[in-house]
Amino acid sequence: MPELHVIGAGSLKAKHKYMQKLFERAPGLIGRHFQYSKIDPDMLSRDIKTALQYLIDAGILHRVYCTQASGLPLNGLVNEKKFKIIFLDIGLAKSSSYLDPRLMLSEDLMLLNQGALVEQFVGQELLAMSPPYLPGELYYWERSKKSSQAEIDYVINIDDTIIPIEVKAGKTGSLRALQFFLKEKKLKFGIRLSLQPLEFRHNVLSIPLYMIDQLPRLAREIIQEITR
Repeated sequence: MPELHVIGAGSLKAKHKYMQKLFERAPGLIGRHFQYSKIDPDMLSRDIKTALQYLIDAGILHRVYCTQASGLPLNGLVNEKKFKIIFLDIGLAKSSSYLDPRLMLSEDLMLLNQGALVEQFVGQELLAMSPPYLPGELYYWERSKKSSQAEIDYVINIDDTIIPIEVKAGKTGSLRALQFFLKEKKLKFGIRLSLQPLEFRHNVLSIPLYMIDQLPRLAREIIQEITR
């Protein structure tokens, strides 16, 4: 008979402790570079890493990998040691942060957690756009040189076109990083997701957050227009 491996109660309890700690800390890490030491300085990185993989395998958390975005496929140019995380959905992100429901009604949801919930919302919507027969993957881009730091919240591809996406919680905000990315990668246009109305101006397609499900269609229309 095959040998049965039984996991002891102590081992299960220890694993649960790490996953619980990570689950509680994750809302404050949305949109930030993931560092194991930020979870709990008294816990070993390897234990946090294992807990993270369990939550990812369960579909509760997703990694957003840093990519060079110099060509396709985007996953061929990733730095696997550099990533961010988002939740399965915004409901889990809110409930695990223990926010008072009254606060959710009285405050601007877009600005809570310094706008992290907006980045969470956009990430889960982009995952939902992935074909059901493929694993959902998310990417971002950054330039970390001291002389010129820049970061793009998400980088996607529509067919064979790479498109940078900037997420803005408010109605205003600089698009310096987006313009820098377009110039460096020699791309035709980028996308801003915010509360701004729908428009295409200065190589930036502004899409209001409530229209995010129309992003692929709108992007393809711009691609057709600028490639004529």
